[in-house]
Amino acid sequence: MATAILLAIGGSLVTSAEYTVELSRNDRILGGGFRMTRHFVLTADHHLGTEIREHGSVDLQLPQGLRVAGTVEQRCPDADLALIRLYSDDLPAPEIYFDQARRGEPWRTSRPTSYGGMLHGTVLRASFHHADPGRSAVEILVLDCAGADDEEQQANRAAYTGRAGMPIERAGAARFPVVLGVAIRLHGTGNSDSNGTAHTANGPPELVAATVREALRRLRCLRLTEVVESLWPTISGTDPASQPGATVEPAPPMELFRIDEVPQENVVPYRVKYASEVQARLSEFGWITPVTITSALTRANDETEGQS
Repeated sequence: MATAILLAIGGSLVTSAEYTVELSRNDRILGGGFRMTRHFVLTADHHLGTEIREHGSVDLQLPQGLRVAGTVEQRCPDADLALIRLYSDDLPAPEIYFDQARRGEPWRTSRPTSYGGMLHGTVLRASFHHADPGRSAVEILVLDCAGADDEEQQANRAAYTGRAGMPIERAGAARFPVVLGVAIRLHGTGNSDSNGTAHTANGPPELVAATVREALRRLRCLRLTEVVESLWPTISGTDPASQPGATVEPAPPMELFRIDEVPQENVVPYRVKYASEVQARLSEFGWITPVTITSALTRANDETEGQS
């Protein structure tokens, strides 16, 4: 059973158009993305090309007409993911949920408003690991594109422009958008083999998306592991054995996605002692406080790797 990843963010009914953005530089449109947090936008790395490096500047156009400045926080070419930091204190946090996709469920996405149009379809493969030659494995979703128009069914790249970097939402009448992944590329195919390789066919194209979990693993500012480790108290430069009575707290596990495997005596510091500090740090990064720290630290690793 799929479980909600990391956050449940409250608020009023919103649509994808309210948290999607358009990236540009020197008045040239680069592509789309979406706000995962108050301060960070997730997009496809290939939008940035070769000339925009980490810490380079970009402009961000929000649906309300507001333009804000941003910098490239991190690029992950292997996963075709990039994180952009926004510089604005006036933006509310996006009111969205994150979840894992289930095979056969309906999905939808939208382009930035200047492109118009919408793709939708069903999830063909969920939480599937795929590696292109010379690159590390990426956890992806493979989606059919029932809503693709004729040009897109011919894999017309101009028609597809702007869809990479956009959120893959669960379709349906949910109170808030539920984001399952981020679109990274379109195949003009209808079938893929067991290795995830697309083959030319006459059917509608398949959309490949990176999962939210892949983004959380790859992008350091979104990793709870680093957030909590940065708060964990340590006694540096001190040999506990030479300090009678010194108390050294256990080191945090390296992988918080498996927090349930932490020995019971180590759980209290995570769930009680540092709860308020973790919440404060998450808010600093732009995350709205998770529903509970317990759910934030224990429910992010539904074991669906390799499942379809």
